[in-house]
Amino acid sequence: MVQAIHTAIKGRARFRVNELYRSESLKTCLEQWLSFKPEIRTVSANPLTSNILVTFNPEISPAKIGSLIDNVVLNYQQEREQEKTHKSSRVKPVANPVTQRAEE
Repeated sequence: MVQAIHTAIKGRARFRVNELYRSESLKTCLEQWLSFKPEIRTVSANPLTSNILVTFNPEISPAKIGSLIDNVVLNYQQEREQEKTHKSSRVKPVANPVTQRAEE
């Protein structure tokens, strides 16, 4: 969930992103992905405070920027979920009973 916490200055906004807390990988994802958007000028995410500071084109609304952030977080979570599913669906090796008896 993305919440705008400071938007008084046009073209500058601070958002709270609960999922960012202690997540260096989400920090990197947010900073990299958002920096490629033409309307974004700078991005600084902090995984200790769960905040992200964004400077952007003043003609763009903070709500639009919040929506961009929300989309990045959603995509990040979906990718992580797919990775977990992929890892858990791998076939686990079965112990060799001959080797186990020899070790006993």
